[in-house]
Order: sequence, then structure tokens, then C-alpha cells
Amino acid sequence: LAVADPLLPIELLPGTTYQSTIMFAPHRDHSLRVIVRDAGGIPVPDATVQLTYVGPPQRTEVGSTPTHGQVFFSPIRSGAATLTVTHANFDTVIRELATNGTMEVEVRLQRL
Repeated sequence: LAVADPLLPIELLPGTTYQSTIMFAPHRDHSLRVIVRDAGGIPVPDATVQLTYVGPPQRTEVGSTPTHGQVFFSPIRSGAATLTVTHANFDTVIRELATNGTMEVEVRLQRL
């Protein structure tokens, strides 16, 4: 699963409909989906998400969140990495990750 908008699970009352977007990607041994939300749980568009592998060799992958606030990296390298999420209106979040397998990370940003 590369993107789910809105995030799963979706709860619906009987007789109601809701438009959703679900995107799949080919299976890879190692992948990462990053979900970026504000403190209230609302998706944050236009955040920059960087995944930097510790190395060797050091390498950085960069993505930007669209309206649904999600970025998908695939394939990724297994091992130590740093995840950095930035946005002009929010504090920067930096996390150390051990990337392995299929991963999902949620990042909550605090407004400046």
C-alpha cells in the first residue's frame, strides 16, 4: 500500500458513500510510507520528507507530501537511516530509523 486517502480504516454509516483514493506499488523487500499530520491529526501538504541512509555510502532520498500528507519510498536500503520532515509553518522533526521490511511511520508536526 503506497497511499490511502483518507487513512485506513474508513468507518461509514449504512447508506452513506465516501470517495477515497488507494494506490498500490509493486512489492519490494524494503519500503517506507511516511504519514505527515499536524497535532490535530490533519494531513499536512507541502512537507519535505528526507530519508538519509547512514552509509556507507551516505545517500538521501527526498519526497514532498501532496494533499493527503503521505510519501512512499520504495525500494529503500535496509539499515540505519535518519528521517527529517520540514515545513515552513511547523517545527522540524528528526527521527532515527532502523529500516527493514515494509514500514509505516507517522510524524506529527507542531505549528510554529
